Amino acid sequence: MNTRNVPCVSMRWKSASIRRALLEPTLPITRMRQWILLALLVLVFTPFTSAQTLYGTLTGNVVDPSGAQVAGAEVKVTNTATGVSAVLSTNS
Repeated sequence: MNTRNVPCVSMRWKSASIRRALLEPTLPITRMRQWILLALLVLVFTPFTSAQTLYGTLTGNVVDPSGAQVAGAEVKVTNTATGVSAVLSTNS
């Protein structure tokens, strides 16, 4: 059997430039691009990472037994987890 005319099954590279063009990315990622990508990811995902806030608001109505609103009533608010309390007055 003559093996000279049998086509080769494995792919052979014609030149080093073709091999380089196929195996290497066309736009190499540089350090500057990595920093820009990191900055964009931080800016995009920052709003989703703020799970807790330091300040809050209380809304509601202070009413007397007849159902009328009481203006300037003092309300004591207590954090049950820490035991910290504050006395506040209503604004309407």
